[in-house]
Amino acid sequence: MFLGVLASVAGKSFLAVPLHILTGFSMFVAGLVFTYFIVHSTGSVKRAYKSILHIIIPILFISLLMGLAEVGGYFLLIVPGIVISLLLSQTYLVMISEHKRGYSALVWSWYYSRGRLISLIWRFIVLGFVILILTIPIILIIPGFSSEFFNSAEKVKSPSSLGAIANLIWNVMFISPFSILYSFALFKSIKETRLEELSDDEFKKIKKRVIIFQVIGVVGCIIALALVSFIAGIAFLKFLDLIKTEPIQGLLMGSFI
Repeated sequence: MFLGVLASVAGKSFLAVPLHILTGFSMFVAGLVFTYFIVHSTGSVKRAYKSILHIIIPILFISLLMGLAEVGGYFLLIVPGIVISLLLSQTYLVMISEHKRGYSALVWSWYYSRGRLISLIWRFIVLGFVILILTIPIILIIPGFSSEFFNSAEKVKSPSSLGAIANLIWNVMFISPFSILYSFALFKSIKETRLEELSDDEFKKIKKRVIIFQVIGVVGCIIALALVSFIAGIAFLKFLDLIKTEPIQGLLMGSFI
């Protein structure tokens, strides 16, 4: 949280970007630590930190795999992307609670979540609604909190350090812990009601579907990067043609005289 306070105070200085990145990563790790703490009912925060740091590389790797699959879904328009995100939404809990790694965590998340998409959607909507209702009094009391909380354009025009710090504290002390507790209760519910066993054949089928979406995501990213590079190249060539014109050259020459 200390990094977040520094990032808020830094405002638009050159230190703001790296501080925000470090803050985001530290909050991500802290969320995983709290998840481990809750899942395994350990009384030692130190033990939870050590356990998460021991698997941080597999967690980052699984985040990449998840991201590619979700991007692949969104490249097929919005609905497939939402569906894939919901199917893979239990991945971190599968990793931490069942000690599964790589594609195994993705496949088991898909297995637990399939057939429950509508249930997952409305429960996540309830979570967002509860958070919003409990946040409204803070929005009314603390100036600048609403622009930080909703990440509005007003934040860019007139950033508020007080609002940013209050938003950070609210996220760390309430939103993140409450969301994790809610998500773990949801995970336990869908896991306990999934009575049938996952066969090896079904495991392979689900893994194949995940890989297909990941391939679509990789191909889509390559195409998007190629299009951006192509457009940037055309814009650069037009810029070169523009500065070769006599009025622009005269203007440039005049600026050096």
